[in-house]
Amino acid sequence: MIKNKKYKLGLAHGVFDILHIGHIEYFKRAKSICDKLIVSVTIDKYVNKGINRPAFTINERIKMLRSIKFIDEVIISKKSTAVDIINSYKPDVYFKGKDYSGLLKNPNKNLKLEIDAIKKNSGRFLIIDTKLKSSSKILNENFNYLDNEVLSFLKKIDKVNLLEKIKNIIFKSSLKKILIIGEPIIDIHCNVKVLGKSQKSNVVSTNFIKNEDFGGGSLLAANFIKEFFDYTDLLVFDNKNNSKVYKKYLNQEIGLKKVFSKSEKIIQKIRFVDEYSKTKLFQINYSEKYRLSEENKNIYLNKLKKIIKGYDEVVIFDYGYGYVFEDIINFVKKFPKKINVNCQTNSSNYGFNLITKYANGKIASVDEVEFRLCVKNKTDTVLSLIKKNKKIIGRFKMFIITMGIKGCYIVSKNKVYFIPTVFKNTFDTTGCGDIFFSAFIFFNSLGVFNIKELGLLSHIAAGMHANYPGNKNKIDKNSLFQLIQTVVK
Repeated sequence: MIKNKKYKLGLAHGVFDILHIGHIEYFKRAKSICDKLIVSVTIDKYVNKGINRPAFTINERIKMLRSIKFIDEVIISKKSTAVDIINSYKPDVYFKGKDYSGLLKNPNKNLKLEIDAIKKNSGRFLIIDTKLKSSSKILNENFNYLDNEVLSFLKKIDKVNLLEKIKNIIFKSSLKKILIIGEPIIDIHCNVKVLGKSQKSNVVSTNFIKNEDFGGGSLLAANFIKEFFDYTDLLVFDNKNNSKVYKKYLNQEIGLKKVFSKSEKIIQKIRFVDEYSKTKLFQINYSEKYRLSEENKNIYLNKLKKIIKGYDEVVIFDYGYGYVFEDIINFVKKFPKKINVNCQTNSSNYGFNLITKYANGKIASVDEVEFRLCVKNKTDTVLSLIKKNKKIIGRFKMFIITMGIKGCYIVSKNKVYFIPTVFKNTFDTTGCGDIFFSAFIFFNSLGVFNIKELGLLSHIAAGMHANYPGNKNKIDKNSLFQLIQTVVK
């Protein structure tokens, strides 16, 4: 509660992208209880509100804020939180809007850091109780930030209830134990400048600019899942060279369940990317193989048999490179309540790595092309194919078919749900299917969201990932929560 006491120095902090009457009332109320009001503004780099945000640059936002008579000083925050500003200015009171009141029981990481900082500096944390407005809602509904299909979908769900559920549960520790199985991949983006066709041969000539490398495959999935589950383990083949890869690309808090093998190498995929258009020109794969040796099969399967009962969820990312072989599939069918499978077909195994090889499971995910390959139909609508192929789909408690910008279908208890893709304009879709599935596993594990909410939240996570190049994992609970608020408000 806000008391009438007059403080000397007050601080408000935020993005303040689209200024509206709610902001004016907020600043007016804050100024009424402090002699001097400072407003710190987050630089563009740390605005986690989705693609094409912020709508206004940091300089534009500062200029607008300086025109408000209730604000005495505007400063730039060059970090993701206001902690440095609080420690530097030592305000007597730190303000937040009424929408933060629901987070006080389970504050997100950034809010907790800020509250701790203001208390450490003998200041007060106060909620301003003026009427809420939303910059994000204004952008969503009036400036085509979200398209009509998504806006129509959002009208059919209880947004207030969804946000309350998110606030109450997302920042709590998730104590379920997760085991991830699947091939690790190193993705290298070789950025080049395209010079044109060679004069003497039919070859496109390029000039090297730089290499960027990312952990892909099960490495990407493990890094994302670790952000949401306290106990996350990854089953890996280990040797001197592979250990260097895990150290470089994996969150070091991920538990490695190691199987030693001198022969097992990690796949590398080098993609040549036009630096200007970001178009992928060409790809070279190294260390690809589709069968493990009999020795490696035995030690891998025996390790899994020893540890599987200690996990609440087993998440399989089956890219078709040999880690998920026939004996593994026959073994995991004994645990249908904990097995989740993302089975992918790619350029190396097109049409040969299908979800139909699994007898059962909890959640399965495939994309549209993979589903069509399973049911041997290229032309009928996905919805009609779902209705015609209930036996395949019914092997799993939930069956997901992702369709890129067209959305996804989720089948559960013989009911079919369609959820539109939230962000249609994306930077790079590499790994988006893995992130969608991983997010779905997390939100479903919380046990409070319905199917449409699960699909929506997973689309938001995948869309966020698509805003970054390659498989650069930039998502954590804080950033995802901010983007969810942006969409759902």
